[in-house]
Amino acid sequence: MKSFVTFLVGAVCLTAGQTHCLNAGQPPAPDLRMGPLRVHPANPRYFADNGQRAIYLTGSHTWHVLQDQGPSYPPQPFDFDAFITFLRTNHHNFFRMWTWEHSRWACWSTSDKFWYRPAPYRRIEGHGIAQDGLPKFDLTEFDPEYFQRLSNRVDQARSNGIYVAVMLFQGVSVEFKKPHYKLPWNSHPYHRSNNVNQIDADTNGDGQGYDFHQWPLAPGVWDLQRAYLRKVIDAVNGFDNVLYEVANECHTNSQTWQYEVIKFIKNYEATSKPRRHPVGMTAEYPNGGTTDLFASPADWISPSVADWDKDAPPVATGHKVILADTDHLPGQRGDADFVWKAFTRGNHPIVMDDLAVTNAARISARRAMGVTRRLAERLDLAAATPHGEVTSSGYCLAHPGQEYVLFLPAGGEVSVDLSAAAGQFRVEWIHPVKGTLTRAETLAGGAKRTLKAPFAGQAVVHLTASPATGGASMAFPGRDWAETTPESQGVEAARLREAVAWLDNHSGPDGAKELVIIRNGYLIWKGPHADAYHKIFSCTKVFTSTVLGLLVDDGKCRLDDRAVQFLPSLDEEQPAYAQITLRHLASMSGGYRGVVREVSPEQPWGEPLAYLVPQPPRYESGTACAYHDHDVFLLGNILARLAQQPLKETFQRRIADPIGMKHWDWGVVGVLENGMTLNNAAGTPARNPGIQTTALDLARLGHLYLNRGHWNGRQLLSVFFVDQATTSQVPASRPHATGADPGGHYGFYWWLNTPQRNGRCAWPAAPPRTYAARGASANSCFVVPEWNMVMVRLATAPENSKAADETWNTFFSRLAPAVSHP
Repeated sequence: MKSFVTFLVGAVCLTAGQTHCLNAGQPPAPDLRMGPLRVHPANPRYFADNGQRAIYLTGSHTWHVLQDQGPSYPPQPFDFDAFITFLRTNHHNFFRMWTWEHSRWACWSTSDKFWYRPAPYRRIEGHGIAQDGLPKFDLTEFDPEYFQRLSNRVDQARSNGIYVAVMLFQGVSVEFKKPHYKLPWNSHPYHRSNNVNQIDADTNGDGQGYDFHQWPLAPGVWDLQRAYLRKVIDAVNGFDNVLYEVANECHTNSQTWQYEVIKFIKNYEATSKPRRHPVGMTAEYPNGGTTDLFASPADWISPSVADWDKDAPPVATGHKVILADTDHLPGQRGDADFVWKAFTRGNHPIVMDDLAVTNAARISARRAMGVTRRLAERLDLAAATPHGEVTSSGYCLAHPGQEYVLFLPAGGEVSVDLSAAAGQFRVEWIHPVKGTLTRAETLAGGAKRTLKAPFAGQAVVHLTASPATGGASMAFPGRDWAETTPESQGVEAARLREAVAWLDNHSGPDGAKELVIIRNGYLIWKGPHADAYHKIFSCTKVFTSTVLGLLVDDGKCRLDDRAVQFLPSLDEEQPAYAQITLRHLASMSGGYRGVVREVSPEQPWGEPLAYLVPQPPRYESGTACAYHDHDVFLLGNILARLAQQPLKETFQRRIADPIGMKHWDWGVVGVLENGMTLNNAAGTPARNPGIQTTALDLARLGHLYLNRGHWNGRQLLSVFFVDQATTSQVPASRPHATGADPGGHYGFYWWLNTPQRNGRCAWPAAPPRTYAARGASANSCFVVPEWNMVMVRLATAPENSKAADETWNTFFSRLAPAVSHP
């Protein structure tokens, strides 16, 4: 194959948008260790890795990724490293791992000189020559090179955040696809002239190998096929980034055999292996329709042109996950138009790609797949379904009332019916190929609206509800919070007083003196010391994760970027940290451990600046979880370097000043080697603690999160990040190391009211979507979306955290009867 390194097409930002570019740069991708994919339980158009996060797959694939092939023997090696770089550069996260059953001749050529290697089976010297001119195969012996290469390349893809469909059989290898071309079956291992086992899979004697992919098989063939399938599964079962594909374009009578292969794979993994992976069935050739695909036991399918129009892709119903592959739609004709149409109708577009081709259509397809992938990571994809009926373009992926992605194939104007959607919507125009973002004026729901693209040509517009107010009128404070009666905001005053009195009597010497309660943006309760100013310890952590969200929104980093991209010395000092990601660090699953020194009564946890000197990890990143300040300090260090300014400056300019926080400060623990100030990112007790503030000012940050990053007409923090930060990032099944256990109920430094490892919630009397920032002395900022409420209780006296959970739960049980629906 002609080397394609010269032709790498990076998905780069070509023009300056008003904000940033979705496809800026070539970030390292995450090491996929979240668990094998399975069909998403709530939205079966997509896969899920941890049972919650919906996974969208897209990418280029080509024919040489596993076996070298070409006009000489041995064929020129394929540059797999360059291929992985190509996928990462274009922000792709999927490819098909092609395999070829035959060893010589190409179905697309009349040439006699074309070879493939390695093969799954070992060649045996001294037992005759096969028709390809090389020693015959032994069908009971596997070639270690083939399976080691398969395992290594799946592993390399995993470490670069890329999913792989491992192809098992090849329809092109057994028949004449075009009568005037060479017949690949003549070099197939199961041709009677090519193996030492006297196996002939051509049961009808027609000189072709259709029967190798058709039920019933020749005697002994199914046993050999099953041995081969077990060998493949054994080689890749340990990887989370695997999907199986039965075969590429088998003939139209192969469906029964393909169903048997699918059932065998599922049964073998279920009964004999630790992991289970999705199995796919792709279009039969020629004229294979979707009926056999939808009727199959496969988890995912790829349709063909027989009844699937690539120029107007059908809507994905959720009956199967659909990988819309240009290989079957037909050939290499993908472009940006195809990618966006497929994406907005709930499909996963993938492109069969001759990587040496650099025409405009191919480049646009490559870049568009990257833009859709980056956008999908910002969406609440688990709630998104196709809704072409709401727009004049016919192409819309939406969470109705909350979020809409519209594709305009002809650009210009588009109408969208927001009659059933209340409130205001943030409007963000996206160039479908360049990935540049241009923000426009907010759009009111409640009627059909018309929008016009700010640039020529095809366009995408992303509408996001802001805020989600649950139907109530939401206020935002000016210099001070607007105070009003509880009754005016649907809270019974007498029961509220009783609940607060109970909290005051059961929460230590500080009681409820600094308690504030905000509902619908109005202050309905204020303790006598609500303006007391002091440190809030680990509540500081959500300030740090908010800065992470700002930088993610700016396109300067992604949640699944690896830390070494921004701190290259990290894995040089401790190679075990090569795979740690920002998501790991923000969810207490990084396992990072630094130096502990200068322990004293004033600094019981040691000198925080020393945490930045890496030591061997507590556990392999992403494999366990434990509450640990060292992860937070490493993240804070990275964020300060990435923003090129201290955490405090970023937070003050982007958040504190716009939301009116006046009484706050962020303690400094030292100066980095580049001279930059490092704020105490975790709130670790030290000479200079983390955030110091008042209950009234901390409530402003809670109110920003309650409104999903919206503040009085401005979107300060993206809905995407707020939703990620307040969704469980740590499965309850993940092992727990020493320290407080966040398993099942931890987002990005926010504690959640979701089931913990024991199956119980921390505050079962509170609404299920409740979440909180927590710090020593039971400093707490609770956000209760179901009640449109923020509650902050600050204190300085020591408290027991377990008792605090029990206390808060009883308080919620007493408060709940007082609260009416918003």
